[in-house]
Amino acid sequence: MAFMRGEIRGKDITKDDLDCFEPGKTVECLIKSVGATKQIGTTDANRRSNQLRFLYRLLRGTALEMAKLGKKGIIISKIYATSETVTGIAMGFGAKMEQYGKPLGEGRFRFIMDIEQSDIPLIQPYKKALAEWRKQQLAIPHS
Repeated sequence: MAFMRGEIRGKDITKDDLDCFEPGKTVECLIKSVGATKQIGTTDANRRSNQLRFLYRLLRGTALEMAKLGKKGIIISKIYATSETVTGIAMGFGAKMEQYGKPLGEGRFRFIMDIEQSDIPLIQPYKKALAEWRKQQLAIPHS
């Protein structure tokens, strides 16, 4: 949360700041450095179309990776993200994330998504995979 408050930058995050994923353990995730560029604001229609496809692929890839975590029983309660690039900000809003507090400095936006409360299509593969994992856990006799 120090990162989300703007107290540290991504380069300052260490392994000690991170929790390991464990099946059945609830975690909050920070999505960072997805490779979005500042160029989406260009007026060239072909370039803009290619960049929007790139954004879609990044978001879809994120959804597929989250579904893999759901299959392993990783319970993600919230997703956080920050961006100061036009493309990254567009991704945050495109993923239907909510703005989290005021921007940090000049144009550095913070985003949050409450996974349980959100019904956007992007996270449905994750929710379905997690529900299947939970169903399997109930079917396994525990001693």
